[in-house]
Amino acid sequence: VIARRIGLESVMVIALVVLGGGEIARALTNTPLAFLLFSFVSMAGTGSVNVLLPPMVKKYFGNRIPTMSVVYLFLAVLGSVVPAYLASPLATLADWRVSISVWGYIGLIAALPWLAVLIRDRGAQGGESASVSDPEITKRVWSSLAAWAITVAFGIAAFNCYIMWQWMPTMLHERAHLDEATGGLMLAIYSAVALPNSIIGTMIVARA
Repeated sequence: VIARRIGLESVMVIALVVLGGGEIARALTNTPLAFLLFSFVSMAGTGSVNVLLPPMVKKYFGNRIPTMSVVYLFLAVLGSVVPAYLASPLATLADWRVSISVWGYIGLIAALPWLAVLIRDRGAQGGESASVSDPEITKRVWSSLAAWAITVAFGIAAFNCYIMWQWMPTMLHERAHLDEATGGLMLAIYSAVALPNSIIGTMIVARA
């Protein structure tokens, strides 16, 4: 709804600023409650970006949707591998605040190209983003068994991933007595398993 009113690009900029600002803010907090609050803010921005990427691909790469879907899915998975691997080394070299906040600054930097697009296209609201929220399309989606199946599948996958990302390093440290760096490496390997699937799976769907 918000994207239909102000445009996909505007919402993307807002989402990236929320993501980056939340990460930086949680790195600057001194209380558990504030840390959890800004973690929620950051995750809200992350979720919004994930939702906005598919219509962005459709809008800007309508004739290359399969190829660009492979690219952004690959980069999305890679984005979970690299932070997991670098979190402990960064915390060792600097401190835990730097290890968290650096990803917030990357999010803010990622907003700059979309801000440039907004400035370039100021005053021009594309009709494509509005068509995504066409009432008839929305009605068909709500009544589609396939859409609900996909929603449940994504929900289960996200539930599993977030639990593993949160607890795997802690369990490996407490139960297997691995150091923090090795726990982060194991989490990076766990995340990297999805890299081939993000490429092969998308290619299979595109050819089906």
